[in-house]
Parts: sequence; C-alpha cells; structure tokens
Amino acid sequence: MDKRRVVRHDGAKQAGRKARGYGIDGLYALGMRGAAAAFGGDAGELQPVVCALMHRPGDPVDIRNWQRRPDGITTSGKLQAADPARLARIGVRHVVNLALDTHPEALAGEAALCAAEGITYTHIPVPFDAPTPAHVAALEQALAAHPGPHHVHCIMNWRVTAFFYVIDRAGGMPEPEARARMAEVWNPLEADDAAAAPWKMLLA
Repeated sequence: MDKRRVVRHDGAKQAGRKARGYGIDGLYALGMRGAAAAFGGDAGELQPVVCALMHRPGDPVDIRNWQRRPDGITTSGKLQAADPARLARIGVRHVVNLALDTHPEALAGEAALCAAEGITYTHIPVPFDAPTPAHVAALEQALAAHPGPHHVHCIMNWRVTAFFYVIDRAGGMPEPEARARMAEVWNPLEADDAAAAPWKMLLA
C-alpha cells in the first residue's frame, strides 16, 4: 500500500475527529478551506466528513441524494408529494427545480405544492443531454432574485451538483475542493459514460 495514501488518510481521520468537536455553526462559519486550515486536513479529503456533519436536526436526509452545502443551500434529487411540507418545516423558502416536467419521476403539481407551503418555486428545465452556461446563469439569477433558504433539486442531484461545481469554481474555490463536493453525488469529469460527455464540456 502506498504509504503516502496511508498518511493522507490518517491525517483526514484526525482532522475529521477535530471537525466533529467543532459544532455545526462553527463549520458553516469556516467553510471547507477554513476547516482544512483549522483541522490540519486536505479540503478534498475532509469534504465527506464536513458535509455529513453539516446536516441539521430535522433535515429530510432520506430524500434522494440529500446534501447541505457549507453556504446553507440544500440540494437533492427528486421530490415526492410530502417533501415541500418537510422542506418548509426546516425553513426553506425557495425551491429551484432543474429537472424536466416530462421525466417519469418528476413531481406533478410541484409548483402548487410548494405554494401551499409558502415556498416560492422556480423551474429551470435543463435537458440532461444539453446543459449550457445559460442554465447555470439562470440558477444564479434565481438564487439572487429570491430570499432563502434555498433548496435546489433535479432527479438525481446530478444537474445540481454539476452546476454548483461551475458556480464554486467561478467564485474562486480550488478545483479539488469543488470536485470533491460534486463527487459526493457523482463525478462526470471521471466518467466514461457517453451521457457524461456534455457535462464534461460544461465543466471544462
């Protein structure tokens, strides 16, 4: 076994133990780079630990591929009929849906279900085989135009995490950290599947 890998793994484990004692609010304040500096680990290796710790009590973690980002935005795959009420209970005030209405797993009447819970709803349909920078810009505009907390979802949380990779990189986040965040759900940059090709182009 590569000794360098063992050392990096042990360092991440030790840093993770320190992170667990730091508290959720402290982790939010630090962000990944601050956490890496404070706990002595690599940002990419710490990402799974810190993401897991950032779940708040009451988070509906059974929603497909649920994630809570360090900036407080939550993301996921598909929603079910009871989920807008669950999101409202944890304070979500704006839902952005990046999936197509025609997908067989799309939630029928999602806008009305969100409205019934006092949640603003934005639909940005993104064809999985043709994502564009304009779609990413539309997400950024939607987040800026409406008060949060925000929840962004699609069907698998693949569109969402890829878009946030682009947004994070544009905001100055180091590539390994942005990639680690995305790879918690999927990593089209390292996928051989032909379906990942348009996503590789978008993320390049």
